[in-house]
Amino acid sequence: QAGWQIYALPQARIIHYGGQTMNRVMPHKYELLLSHKMLFFRKHVGEGAANVYRMTLGLSTAAKLLWWTLVGLLQRSHQTSKEKRQLHWYLLKRFLGGSRQ
Repeated sequence: QAGWQIYALPQARIIHYGGQTMNRVMPHKYELLLSHKMLFFRKHVGEGAANVYRMTLGLSTAAKLLWWTLVGLLQRSHQTSKEKRQLHWYLLKRFLGGSRQ
């Protein structure tokens, strides 16, 4: 859409380790990533798709919060699970509370 030229390099190979960087980011940066994805859905697919994405995000975040709560109860070292619980609780409040779209 921007008028840029597109080039193909068939010999190029990429290995993508999904989510590896996001495991160490601050909650606000993670929130920005997710809100930008929501904007992408809204712009390119429509408001309905953005709402479905938001509901899916809420359900998956709630499941992750439950998971890390259970892990925290079963592990001796609670630091990782505590950080994960805090992240997912923060995201639930921000996205399901409607304060950011």
